[in-house]
Amino acid sequence: MPSNDDFFFQVQSILHCLDEYSVSRDDLIELLVALKFNNHYGCIPESTHIRLVNLFCRSSGKIQEIIHAFRIKPVNHLLNSIVLESNLFKTTPAEFSQIIRDLNDNGYAELPFKLPPSKCTEILEYSSSRKHYCLIRNNERTERYEVSSLDHLQKGTLSAHMYETDLISSQTISDIFFDKVIMGIASFFLRTDVCLHHGSLWHSYKTEGDYADSELAQLFHFDLDEFRWLKLFIFLTDVSSDNGPHVYIPGSHVPGAKSLDLLSRGYARIPDDDMNKFHPKQSWKELTCPAGTLVFADTRCWHKGSSVNCGQRSILQPEYSPSTFSKRFL
Repeated sequence: MPSNDDFFFQVQSILHCLDEYSVSRDDLIELLVALKFNNHYGCIPESTHIRLVNLFCRSSGKIQEIIHAFRIKPVNHLLNSIVLESNLFKTTPAEFSQIIRDLNDNGYAELPFKLPPSKCTEILEYSSSRKHYCLIRNNERTERYEVSSLDHLQKGTLSAHMYETDLISSQTISDIFFDKVIMGIASFFLRTDVCLHHGSLWHSYKTEGDYADSELAQLFHFDLDEFRWLKLFIFLTDVSSDNGPHVYIPGSHVPGAKSLDLLSRGYARIPDDDMNKFHPKQSWKELTCPAGTLVFADTRCWHKGSSVNCGQRSILQPEYSPSTFSKRFL
């Protein structure tokens, strides 16, 4: 338990932050009530998410950090959540500590273990026979269509996305999503119990022309899926610089690290030239890796996808958070 002095300092810090960013009592009340409402009904008003985005941009993420602080569990509880070995994965105390350090410092951490090749192949084969919604470009407009399996992709398709219900129906995928080692890392980093907020799997295909597509998240952006969350990128195919590596800016997840000039644009996509003015290109990191690589990501970081110039890129991605806040709107 914090001492009286620690508690007093925390309250003073909160009050100063609320005053600095002109956060009203109504702002906080709406978000806290929405948290309670979501716990009961599994959804929130869309206006609440808009307020969440507005407060994030006004405070460079500091307000969300304050609200998350009310949900943090005692250290002994967190220690009990640590699992170092499961049926799928195994790590060591030193490796576990390094993962948490990398996440805290950079916002991203490559895990010291991989998904076996047989599991990658099994998931890709399962996906190929399932329904997907797909994105295709038509005269510089990105349009959506649906296929019953990947055998029916139209020529020029940019990406194909599985439906979450089909993902959870796979025992193999479900085992990964709810793996105790994975969820233990997420819980310890977020300092509270987590649940599966969302699961996705998508395939990205060759992009014709030099065009960064906002619909394909190929411009810099940050995510805002809850007050705090953690995503796991599971690369099912090899990723080189030619087939769409994920790009991120280390350290940009830290509250206050984002330029308020960029955040004044709201929940917007940022072109490379604009981002380069605040974060020099030499500081950007590309995720190139072999199939089976797992990377945890705090996607409050500025990040983007890259165009696929050859082959394809397939990613399985569970997302963990203390609740499913902002997943569904009324």
